[in-house]
Amino acid sequence: MKTLFKFILLILFVCGTPGFCAEKVLVLPADIVGGKENVYRFPEASEMIALDTINYLNRTGKISAQSLREVWGKINADITFKSVVNNSLVQYKNTGQTDFTRYKKVSQEFGVNYILIISSNVVTKENSMKRGLWEILQLGSNFDIRYPFELETRATLIDVSSELVMWSRVYSKEITNNNGVFAAKTYSQALEHLENAKMYSRDMLSADIAQNVVLKFYPKSIRDLPRANPPKDAMPVMRYDNRAPKPIKIDEMDYGEIIFGL
Repeated sequence: MKTLFKFILLILFVCGTPGFCAEKVLVLPADIVGGKENVYRFPEASEMIALDTINYLNRTGKISAQSLREVWGKINADITFKSVVNNSLVQYKNTGQTDFTRYKKVSQEFGVNYILIISSNVVTKENSMKRGLWEILQLGSNFDIRYPFELETRATLIDVSSELVMWSRVYSKEITNNNGVFAAKTYSQALEHLENAKMYSRDMLSADIAQNVVLKFYPKSIRDLPRANPPKDAMPVMRYDNRAPKPIKIDEMDYGEIIFGL
């Protein structure tokens, strides 16, 4: 009886340690393998968003996510495995669909049951082509292209063992100014666009993605996630909506108020 009591106390102590009994989630940006090197040598949008999301998740103590450096190193250590990951992410990036057969191999390699996939592309209503954020910046700078470009970000949380999509959402933010311009004539102007993208990811987008992931595992968790530099107009509480995802518009001027509830 004493042994059983000690065992119960040990379990309570261990699970009371922050992060020890946390759910493990692998965060995969769609550009971690096949991303193109841009002329500015900036990180791709999906990588920035994934990095910020990982930081938010780990701060909660309820979700454990490996760093992008660790994930990248493991993927690149095996050419065959790298091809599996790349094919999975390319399919998701182009169609939004998940091939659970491939993701099972990924989950086994990383020892997780849950994977959060994040892709981010620039789109326009004129055509269905998807391009990278910095590719569009380069094109806009060189050829004076004037389109109402939008940065569309898709996040999907899957339970690989059950072959279940637990949560999915699409976010959309216009990146051009009132004249339809998204360009940088100098490198310093390009850096301004980079800082704006980082601010959008860190202060708004990644926080919402991470909060929704936490709510899927802990539905009663309603506390706002700790933010590094919260904007003055940031909404204090975020809630989960289970309906089919459609793009969430985010205001141009102040990175928007995220519309909670589709």
